[in-house]
Amino acid sequence: STRPLLYVANVVEQIDPEMLIKNGGIEKMVMHGVNRVLSMQTASGGFAYWPGGTRPDPWGTAYATHMLLDAKKAGFDIPQDRLDEVIKWIDDTLEKRSVGSGYGYRYAEPYLHYVLARAGKGKKARIQRLIEVEQGKSKRSNIDLEKEYLLKSALYLAGDRRYEKFLKSP
Repeated sequence: STRPLLYVANVVEQIDPEMLIKNGGIEKMVMHGVNRVLSMQTASGGFAYWPGGTRPDPWGTAYATHMLLDAKKAGFDIPQDRLDEVIKWIDDTLEKRSVGSGYGYRYAEPYLHYVLARAGKGKKARIQRLIEVEQGKSKRSNIDLEKEYLLKSALYLAGDRRYEKFLKSP
């Protein structure tokens, strides 16, 4: 629920200004969500999927980190050391895993690459290889198309503009 709050402050203000007063304002609500997410960071740097968890979840880590990067960009005080820890976890995880290893990881890997590229640490060659794997599938689902879009977006963020036209008209 934190991520949408980063973008709806003006809308909420117009629709239900009493909610803002009652809950202490958007800033307070966002920081409550940020702190809750940070409380789920594991000792290894990634984020558990649920509070109290000790094992990082790749997709949950990508989602949480994406929100934290957006919050930082929006001007919220996100501890840089905590971001550095999770970015390192993502980087290390992408280095250790092989392309397509593990059911859940196959769905998280494109998102992890996207978030890593958002953090300024995209891996162009690895991303391009994954795009080629996705495009080489004989039967493609909507999930495969979403993975391809995330990967092409990650490559764009990493500075490679070859799929710019595709990204502008998906």
